Amino acid sequence: MLEEEQNSLEYDLSSEEQVAILRSIMKGVDGKVSTDSVEWMNIPGKTGWNNLFSDYLGEDHDVCTFLGITCNEQSQISHLDISSDPWSRPRPSISLVNSTLNKLPKLESLRLYGVLVLNGLPLDLTTFSSLKFLQMKSCGLTGNLPGLLSIPKYLEILDLSKNSLKGTVPTIEWKHSRSSKAPYLRQLLLSENFLSGTIPDLSGLGMLRTLNIGYNNLVSTIPKEISRLKYLEKLVLNDNNLTGTMGQKMKGMKHLQYLDLSNNYLSGNIPKFMTDHKRLQYLFIHDNNFYGTLPENFGQSSKLAELWIMRNQLSGTIPVSLAQNHNLINFFIEGNSFSGVVPEALCNKNINGYVYGETNYTLIGEKATEVYSEFLSNQCQQIGCPIGYASEHGVGTYPCVQCDMPEDAPFIATATCANMTELEVLKIFANSTGSMLWKEDIITGKTYCQWQGIKCVKGSIVSIDLPYLGLTGTIPRELGYLKNLKSLNLAKNGFYGNVPVELHLLRDLNHLDVTDNAISFVPPLLCSKPGLNGYTVNLNGGKCEHIVCNTMKSNEYGREVYKSMTGQEIDGGQYMHIKCESCKTAMYLGSSECSEIRKDKHQLNNGEKNLSFGDMSSAVIYCILLLSLAFLFSWLYAIFLKQKRRVKIEKSQGLGQ
Repeated sequence: MLEEEQNSLEYDLSSEEQVAILRSIMKGVDGKVSTDSVEWMNIPGKTGWNNLFSDYLGEDHDVCTFLGITCNEQSQISHLDISSDPWSRPRPSISLVNSTLNKLPKLESLRLYGVLVLNGLPLDLTTFSSLKFLQMKSCGLTGNLPGLLSIPKYLEILDLSKNSLKGTVPTIEWKHSRSSKAPYLRQLLLSENFLSGTIPDLSGLGMLRTLNIGYNNLVSTIPKEISRLKYLEKLVLNDNNLTGTMGQKMKGMKHLQYLDLSNNYLSGNIPKFMTDHKRLQYLFIHDNNFYGTLPENFGQSSKLAELWIMRNQLSGTIPVSLAQNHNLINFFIEGNSFSGVVPEALCNKNINGYVYGETNYTLIGEKATEVYSEFLSNQCQQIGCPIGYASEHGVGTYPCVQCDMPEDAPFIATATCANMTELEVLKIFANSTGSMLWKEDIITGKTYCQWQGIKCVKGSIVSIDLPYLGLTGTIPRELGYLKNLKSLNLAKNGFYGNVPVELHLLRDLNHLDVTDNAISFVPPLLCSKPGLNGYTVNLNGGKCEHIVCNTMKSNEYGREVYKSMTGQEIDGGQYMHIKCESCKTAMYLGSSECSEIRKDKHQLNNGEKNLSFGDMSSAVIYCILLLSLAFLFSWLYAIFLKQKRRVKIEKSQGLGQ
């Protein structure tokens, strides 16, 4: 009924009325047209716009002849495109808030790419009743997006990307008397803004095909409700701060063709749905914390054309099943811990068909014949440099150069050889912290073995002990090149991100303390390193809590330890086991503090908790002393009574004589 009433109110506008509406959007808040807008309208070729503010347009300047305007059969504007290059001048500026653009009854498409939109979004988009396509990309939009965004019923594409919008990802609503869902929305594009918070439940967008909210500041995990978007074909969540594991959250997305989760903090094994998805063609999960091995049947029955898994914590070998995928054209693996060799069956597939020039990558087909011949003879290196070799250009692929020692490139697709001096490693570490660490030591001419926290044996670093110094930044992977390092203590600083997997290469490393930082991930290869913090398979069983307590857990050490009865900490052996206990306030790995623990101690002082083992011993001794005193008092009192009775008897006998 409401829709019928609205349609009955709509009527065709004359060309003059539509021109008046166009004039209204070109005027700013002050009712004036900006200088840039005037220059833009007068650019040669801008048919119609150069006469927009003329008193008389004439028959040859009908609104339907304007550049970027399409009209329907009734001469009503249906498509309006005044897009402009956002990086060039002049750049037109418009105002939608003060305009009457929503009075165009048949407007279906509004493209404003690169136009400077003043005063932000209209408060009520539903007034654009016929709108199907709204693009306001790179329009300089600022302010907060509303938590609940109402859109026109027939809107199919909403593009607000590349702006400076803040707030959270809004819940999309179709304001209608019978439904609050958006039944026609196909694309929701909100990337490259400053949106924060979590990903909301978008299951009401049941017909959505593309969701792009990459390059924002979103946190927390990917919600399981996202699997309800069963028709989704493209999902882009890259460059946020998402955490957690994937599991099978996207298992129901059987139409998914493009998935980008890169540059987040996601962890866990690569989900099964990614490895055998029938329609997935583009998978970008690089720069995360995924670990484990690639399944043996990975890509065997898939249509993957591009697979980017660089800079994760993956290990094992590269499955030969990938060679059965005839669609694969790009496969990048640098920055993991793959062993073995690149399967020969993958080396004749023209995968990664490019070469690195002086400034960028160039397709092989654009190079000379001799370059292509060289490529054909090094196709295994195009996927990854072999063990003992590193990339000449730091990308893990051809051309590869041999390192001085095999252990300087212990994995396939190593970016650079690790043949650096201990002094170079320490400089990298100091620079990564952004602090003045060791500045005084350097000024006074001390050798690096005399620097604060550094201990050497026979001129080689064996221990780094730098707790409580307020150091920040990420722990550099180059520490794994200190081949004789036995102990690394970086506790109670401000380090964040991952513990580098390269530390597991240190054969003699037996003590590692990274507790009380903002660490988000410890690689499994490091967790299972024999002897580290007393690790044994039988004792720890593959867990990592001998290195750091998990999130939502805590104890006074920040990790599980074995402590002797005398109070001295011992890693491993048959001693008292101090476990990590539940703690809802422990948001990072390796926390040694918990507000709940502090509360318990406070209650303990008030006598509301049971006595500890130590307090019980004191109580027993105290009770024994009290009993002893009571017994002594009773014995003395008995002697007193006996003596008093004796005196009384003697008196009575004397009186009788």
